[in-house]
Amino acid sequence: LLRRLGTTALLVTHDQAEAMALADHLVVMRAGVVVAAGDPRDVYGAPADTELGRFLGEGVVLPGVRELSGEGLVVRCALGCLDVAGPGPGPRANDQGACEVLVRPEQLSVRRSSQPEGLVAAPVGTAGDVVSQSFYGHDALVRVRLRDGEQVSVRVGGAERYRAGDAVTVHVRTPVSTFAD
Repeated sequence: LLRRLGTTALLVTHDQAEAMALADHLVVMRAGVVVAAGDPRDVYGAPADTELGRFLGEGVVLPGVRELSGEGLVVRCALGCLDVAGPGPGPRANDQGACEVLVRPEQLSVRRSSQPEGLVAAPVGTAGDVVSQSFYGHDALVRVRLRDGEQVSVRVGGAERYRAGDAVTVHVRTPVSTFAD
């Protein structure tokens, strides 16, 4: 109705899902200070810090180390060597060093470690074991303990079934957000 009438409205809410679903422009405040503003997809996809990343949705934060490579900026963490998401003109030397890595369940995919014969091998990923699966109908959340003990959640289709103890490989599908330690 607001769009049809060309009317501007200000919605103040503490419900993150409601804010992201309804907003054309999202402003997030913490202790009375604006910490992020912009298109909800941009604020969610490139949060200003780990606290905002966790506030706006599920994600795991892992320790990592950013490095310059021939391909640009990468980060090494429990999930391997990953591409780093980020705006700007490109990586700089001072972008390197210890950091925190935010990985969301929808950025990951999971496969059983043993594939039936005849299937093309998937790219190398990170080995782990399924801890649990929560079913939501249209999708499910699979919790995986990596070999180093870190746990990640992976969003999968509702028809996919995993059981506690299943050996799996986790793959990161998209560049990840990183934050200075």
